[in-house]
Amino acid sequence: MDSHNRTATPHPSTLALHELSMQLRDEAWAIIASWLSATQDLPSRARMQLSPDPLGQGLAIVGEMPAFVAALARRLEGSAGGERRLRRVPVVDEALREAARAHARARAHAGFTQRDLLAEFVRLRRVIWEHVRPGAGQDGVREHLNQLLDAVLVETADHFFVELTDELTERAERDELTGALNRRAFYEQAQAELNRATRLGYPLTVGLIDLDAFKLVNDTLGHLTGDALLRRIGVLLAAHTRSSDIVGRLGGDEFAVVLAGTDASGADDLARRLRAHLAPARRQLALPGAFGLSIGTATYPDAGETLEELLFRADQEMYARKHSARGQSMQPAGSEGGAGPAPELTQLRVVVVDDDPHVRDTCRATLEPEGWRVAEARDLVEARGALAVAAADVVLLDAHLPDGSGWDLARELAAAEQPPQVVMMTGDTRGSYMQRAVQRGISEYLPKPFTPEDVSGVLNRLVGHLAEVG
Repeated sequence: MDSHNRTATPHPSTLALHELSMQLRDEAWAIIASWLSATQDLPSRARMQLSPDPLGQGLAIVGEMPAFVAALARRLEGSAGGERRLRRVPVVDEALREAARAHARARAHAGFTQRDLLAEFVRLRRVIWEHVRPGAGQDGVREHLNQLLDAVLVETADHFFVELTDELTERAERDELTGALNRRAFYEQAQAELNRATRLGYPLTVGLIDLDAFKLVNDTLGHLTGDALLRRIGVLLAAHTRSSDIVGRLGGDEFAVVLAGTDASGADDLARRLRAHLAPARRQLALPGAFGLSIGTATYPDAGETLEELLFRADQEMYARKHSARGQSMQPAGSEGGAGPAPELTQLRVVVVDDDPHVRDTCRATLEPEGWRVAEARDLVEARGALAVAAADVVLLDAHLPDGSGWDLARELAAAEQPPQVVMMTGDTRGSYMQRAVQRGISEYLPKPFTPEDVSGVLNRLVGHLAEVG
């Protein structure tokens, strides 16, 4: 018979590996469900179940294990090359390695121990053999898969140790309450940034921030309220500074920032943003009227050439402002002079997207007298319709809507050719939401419940930006 007409018979091990790979793909979610059940008794998992995913997606509990199972199926398919290939010690390919490392990173950040992480992989092996049934040549296939998972365990253990070491280093540099750098880490990073500014010749501004009447907050409302306020300051500083900026808590209610490539106006703008976003906290936490925020700035090289000089000048200015009548007390989320009527709004349109009619009525009753053209929407469908009829300058957007997430609409609006300003409205004041808002390009964050003055102030803040881009 002509050799070209012969049909090669696949080796049994090749068929077995192919079958195993297909079963892993078909049974992936059943395997993940059984694996979750098999790992419920792990201490790290038990702690995690008490701490829901901050984005409410419920995916943190599985980590990156679904991606790992998919990568494992692809790797086994690539191993299907006959008995000789099956006898070789399996090598962890890059896709499988990265999936395992991604799971290790997720677990390290979730506070898992190395022992519990490895136990997850060990129990995955057991669950896989409960779900899949390799055919002929199963002994060789079982050995091949076991060796592959053993290799993954070794590499993952090493990577987890590196991740955990980095995580511990990060924690050692951070203030536990606010998430800002502690005093030592701030001085080290600030000095390094000043050295770069000196070497490369760019400006750098140091800002010292102090909370006015913070002792009164602790004395009258208690230290739990004071801690809540400090945590909010930490979140706001993280949300309203760049990744290249340096934020530290020097002690008590005193914070410091280093803004590279920025003059004093950048630090003053940061202070205005902090006051605007702290305004709802005045009502929510029942803060005393004397509560406020003072900031002093010093810019390199004009105000000094060493870190000590810059901090000294910033400290002098901060105390001068603190004891002056220059508007350092908390204002509603508007300009330094208060809310007031918004100028030149006859051509500006706002769409209020919220399923709560009280919220929509409050926004309309507040904004129409100030000259805004107000449209309303109860859900995503109505919002998209309203935005299709006429472009909006500002969208007041609820984070949670009956037919989906406001974050989805925010993402769509950010991709538009002329995106509107988006103000996210939500009752969730956790830091993860504020940081997420900044990452999504959202202009402002308006915590619920809010007053008409809060709405007016936020919209008035956006007028200046609209004027600049218009």
